[in-house]
Amino acid sequence: MRILISIGTLGLGGAEKQAVWLANQLSKTHEVLLVTMQAGPRESNLSSNLTWRNLSASSESKFSKNLFRFRRKRVARSVEGFTLFLKSWAILQRYQPDIVITFLLHDTIIVGLGTILSFHRTKLLVGRRSSIGYGIKGQAPIKRMLLRLVYLRANLAITNSESSFPAAIADGISKSKLLTIPNYVEPISARHQKNDGGPIKLLCVANFFDYKNHIAIVEAISLSEELISNIQISFVGEGPLREEISNLCSSKGLNCKFFDRMVPDSAFYCGYDAFVLTSFHEGSSNALLEALAAGLPAVVSNVGFVPQLLLDGAPLIVVDPKSTESILKGLISLTSNYQKYEISAKEYQRPFYGLYGEENVLSKWNEILI
Repeated sequence: MRILISIGTLGLGGAEKQAVWLANQLSKTHEVLLVTMQAGPRESNLSSNLTWRNLSASSESKFSKNLFRFRRKRVARSVEGFTLFLKSWAILQRYQPDIVITFLLHDTIIVGLGTILSFHRTKLLVGRRSSIGYGIKGQAPIKRMLLRLVYLRANLAITNSESSFPAAIADGISKSKLLTIPNYVEPISARHQKNDGGPIKLLCVANFFDYKNHIAIVEAISLSEELISNIQISFVGEGPLREEISNLCSSKGLNCKFFDRMVPDSAFYCGYDAFVLTSFHEGSSNALLEALAAGLPAVVSNVGFVPQLLLDGAPLIVVDPKSTESILKGLISLTSNYQKYEISAKEYQRPFYGLYGEENVLSKWNEILI
């Protein structure tokens, strides 16, 4: 079977990680072509079994910056988008895949339209953050129109949480096309070292954008002398607000560390005691899943798939991302009752891997590829 998998970039985001993992796994038993709109650091993770085609000249091309970072004129982005569409259409014509799987917004439009104009026997699977549950109402009119065309053409729309179903249906996706496949989480390769009674080592893995709400975490910690002395926080990510958050931490006198352009592995997570993510909106956060896999309790906002995790028994302290006071109370609860949350996190690891382990996730993908 010939399978074409498209992903906007090979960056450090969760969708990119899932796409690369899926491409590597399927390449063991199928002929897989991975198509990207932009190169990135995950290139080193690609299996030698698959074929990779990058449609942009390089990860630092002028037009790619315009398209993916939205910094330049709309005309330049449109030119780049049309150029990528022509390239992807040519690849589809030449490769003639049996199945096409798209992951992110731009490649859903570009490659999805290519399947419409190329041939009709191809099975098109739209997945992850291809606006599934992400909302297309905020997109430009032309994007909304093109996405609806792709959704009509798609055989299945794959999400990683049923919490995105209402938004997906509102976007015009038929309920009969919606399917949930959980994200894969790699097994831990290290053992979390129990906290010895010192400051709680808190980890936040999230790129520095407004909706990730880093500022609220910093503000909440700075409001409590207890938290200032009992928490050491590390931020992992990149993005336009990184310097602002770093300066804010310094002005508040907080014990903060910053890591960028890295892919945290299980051993990295195991070096921490707890996890925090107070985004205004999320889908199925890979970073949160990896923290749970490492046995870390977490302070999180009640968005995305968090309600489902709570039903599964995940050791989560839920906070309101719009309320600094709520985040403050959540962090104080974590530090005051850490041993209780630590035990709960360890007990949750076994059922966790039953849902998010390789065997279960890959079997669900194989079921729809038949």
